[in-house]
Amino acid sequence: MFSRKDIADYINANFEPVWVSVRPVPKVEIDFGNGRKVTRTLHGNIATYICTSKGMVFDILPGIYDPAQYRAQLQAIVSALAQTGGRQDAMLAYHRQQLRKTHEAAPVTVPAGFMGIYGELLADSRINEGSRRDLIHRILQARPVTPESIKIELYRDILHADITDPYLGVDKEI
Repeated sequence: MFSRKDIADYINANFEPVWVSVRPVPKVEIDFGNGRKVTRTLHGNIATYICTSKGMVFDILPGIYDPAQYRAQLQAIVSALAQTGGRQDAMLAYHRQQLRKTHEAAPVTVPAGFMGIYGELLADSRINEGSRRDLIHRILQARPVTPESIKIELYRDILHADITDPYLGVDKEI
């Protein structure tokens, strides 16, 4: 998604983009014998932090989105950030308001039979905007955070990828 020109142009025009890797990408290798091996990443996850000029987290887009939804969310966040002026009290109020909106909105589902990669991407987008964003708003309405101070909680409790576990839970499944 970040390689799409329209998304990259929007991000570059409205943000100071920074890429931070929170841990080495875990890989798994399957040996089929006869020298044939397949190596793939085991578990990856992404979070887009939108921060104030003082480095405080204003909002977070968790996980992967379809490009149209991602851009729409970024635009809404840019507008909200401008309205709050980065003031802490206004930021906390923004998250309380977002929680109310989440609870008033009707649940959105992916139509039956709508499968494939794009269907899965839409499903992920809806999960991200539903339960995951709800959890993020709950945290951000209660206290100001920096990317570093929320990183472990975000990945462990919201994205379900415990970055402190070197085996990502796989050792418990064997």
